[in-house]
This record gives sequence, C-alpha cells and structure tokens, in this order.
Amino acid sequence: MLLGAFDLGIVHFDLANNYGPPPGSAEETFGRVLKSDLRAYRDELVISTKAGYDMWEGPYGDFGSRKYLLASLEQSLARMGLEYVDIFYHHRPDPGDAARGDDGSFVLGRARGQGALRRRVNYDAHQTQRAAAILRDLGTPCLIHQPS
Repeated sequence: MLLGAFDLGIVHFDLANNYGPPPGSAEETFGRVLKSDLRAYRDELVISTKAGYDMWEGPYGDFGSRKYLLASLEQSLARMGLEYVDIFYHHRPDPGDAARGDDGSFVLGRARGQGALRRRVNYDAHQTQRAAAILRDLGTPCLIHQPS
C-alpha cells in the first residue's frame, strides 16, 4: 500500500509512536519499506510522527512531558531508521508539566518542523496560541495545526 500510494503521488506519510497493534508497529513497517524501496526518495517525502498518548507503563509513558517527548521521538526515529522527521506532532498538552509550557526546542534537530495536533480534548485555542508564540520566539514557527 505504501508503494502504491507513492506511485500515485502521495508523499506525506503520517505515523505515530503508538499506531499498531502493537504500539510502534506502523513505524517499524514504514521503516522497512523506506529502507528497501523508498530511501532514494527521502528528500521528496514528508514524514511525520506524533506523541502524546499511552506508549509505555509508568509516569513518563503518556501525555507530553519533556522526558516523554524526547524518548518517544528517539524511539520513533529508531523504528523508522531515520535521523529526523519532517513534522513532529504533539497530541496534547501535559497537565503535570504546565509550568514548563509548550517549549518544543528540545526536539529541534530531530524534527525539521513542529506542530500541535489537536483532536478530541487536546489543545484549546489559548494553548495553541501560547505554543505557537513560544515556538516563534525560538525561531521555529508552528508549521501545522490540525484542529478537530
């Protein structure tokens, strides 16, 4: 399906750390196809992944703490065999990490763009404006937002 989509002109492949089952298997499958058939086209592809929902047990396996997002992105990159993704979405703000704000600077270099993915109860308008302002101040504008 991935190769058929690419042959038809699809170049944006949208993944997530917990797509499966089991969690992570969609990224693993994509990584195998990328390695075997699409590597030569990497610069023509837009590859995105996301984090923010349950991925592993424990206090840092969910939501959006700095620790969770860093670990999730590194694990996603490893599963896909990539050095970077073009877009890294954050599903939802972390209520336990509110003091830090939505500073996404810690993923720069591993994600060329950044976005806030809003689905269900995720980022409200105020949180989106705040996150976009912080990213803009860091020199990394919020390039994409998917509201409900």
